[in-house]
Amino acid sequence: MTMSSKSAGLVFSAALCAAAPLFGAQAQDRTLVVVLSEAPVAMEACNGNNTANGRILRNNIYEPLTVISPKGGEVLPRLATSWTRLDDLTWRFKLREGVTFHDGAPFNAAAVAREIERTIHGKMNCHTAQQYFRDFKLTPAVVDDLTIDLRTDQPVPILPTYMSTLMISSPNTPMTEFPKVPLGTGPYMFDGQDAGVEVRTRKNPKWWGTHSNVEKVRYIWRGESSVRAAMVKLGEADLAPDIAVQDADDPTLDKGYIDAETTWLRIDTFIPPLNDVRVRRALNYAIDREAMRGTLLPKDSLLATQPTVPGVLGHNDEIDKSPFTYDPARAMALLAEAKAAGVPVDKEILLIGRTNIFPNATEAMEAVMAMFQAVGFNTRLRMVELGEWREYHNQPYKDGRQPVIVQTKHDNNRGDAVFSLFPKYACKGTNSSLCDKDIDAAIEAAAKLTGAERGQAMAAIFGKLYKEFVPDVYMFHMVTYGRIGKRISYEPNLLTGIEVLVETVSFK
Repeated sequence: MTMSSKSAGLVFSAALCAAAPLFGAQAQDRTLVVVLSEAPVAMEACNGNNTANGRILRNNIYEPLTVISPKGGEVLPRLATSWTRLDDLTWRFKLREGVTFHDGAPFNAAAVAREIERTIHGKMNCHTAQQYFRDFKLTPAVVDDLTIDLRTDQPVPILPTYMSTLMISSPNTPMTEFPKVPLGTGPYMFDGQDAGVEVRTRKNPKWWGTHSNVEKVRYIWRGESSVRAAMVKLGEADLAPDIAVQDADDPTLDKGYIDAETTWLRIDTFIPPLNDVRVRRALNYAIDREAMRGTLLPKDSLLATQPTVPGVLGHNDEIDKSPFTYDPARAMALLAEAKAAGVPVDKEILLIGRTNIFPNATEAMEAVMAMFQAVGFNTRLRMVELGEWREYHNQPYKDGRQPVIVQTKHDNNRGDAVFSLFPKYACKGTNSSLCDKDIDAAIEAAAKLTGAERGQAMAAIFGKLYKEFVPDVYMFHMVTYGRIGKRISYEPNLLTGIEVLVETVSFK
């Protein structure tokens, strides 16, 4: 007799509940329990912008100078209270007064300058530096205790937006290694962890902002969506930010929300046969995206033609009108044409998927592999954890590698396409598997513009990529389901994919 994963999750969750009746104790001390799909990689400020870490760290333990509104996309104050552009290359930021780090160290301009040195110019080699600060040089200059000038080597008209990505850690944080204890200025302080099991935080009594009534937080992780959903339903957890569509079966608990995430398959365009555009087009025609909506992904997921969601400055609305359709006959014809021209289309292509990158990620990749094989591709699938996935996803790539297609996800929640274009398509982009000097020049030129001109220039780049290069198998702009327990109030939003802002959660 076999048991479905959903039933197994209910049994497992019920067993946990019987072994450890947490609900009553949590209600008394107002401890919020958040169950996540992945464990954090490190409690490190400069890795606070990826999903696995961000839902714990971002604006909970660590804070940046600015934040992006999930409603209107405007740049708002956080540790900075105001900013002014002094000239084409220089911005002046005024900092919030009376802020201290969790270890008692004062927050000031010197702390910001040190974090820039540590994160961007140091030896940390971390996510924030790779994703956001590789296309220009940033130099801080302390004006006074609460004023800092930031100078760039080229015009960066949206520097305040970039500063929403730089999490500030205590000046007592080691310069060249990840800290054992994360020390930020945020509303919640690190309160210990059980390695591989949970991370705990508690309210920071000296935080400068307005707290919710959440006193403590326990972050735990379960890979199975059905288990996460069951834990919330049974009262073992209060919030599961992402559950699979098939588990979102309780309208009293489940809320669908549009997030900033886009998922696609990144093609290694450097290695044959994937360096041939006919092969890349064939990959796109081989995918039956409509069959995946409403089954493996929510039915409201949008077909994607680019990494940015509609509404982001630089998103190309025109190419959205002509997404790749499911056309296996055309895919097979393109493969035959490429093979006749001497392209080694029979070579094995390795598909790399990331376990729990989103609900049903494994099932989605299994479906993709079957669709590729149906039109004649020789593909093999490996599902890996985050650490190994990065070896395939991030530069530098291994020499002598076989052709690889990587399942990926991107959350451009900054409201500007430059945060997608440079890391994903520039020669030096952290996740780029494309290198074209004209694309690089166009990205550099667009990044110096402002307003409508900036948006038009970036949209033109997306159009050129989509029509001429086909560097990806574009899939979906995501809709996610969260399960919210009955004893809390919380509204998921555009940023929930990367952060769970505890200050916006409250016990009823």
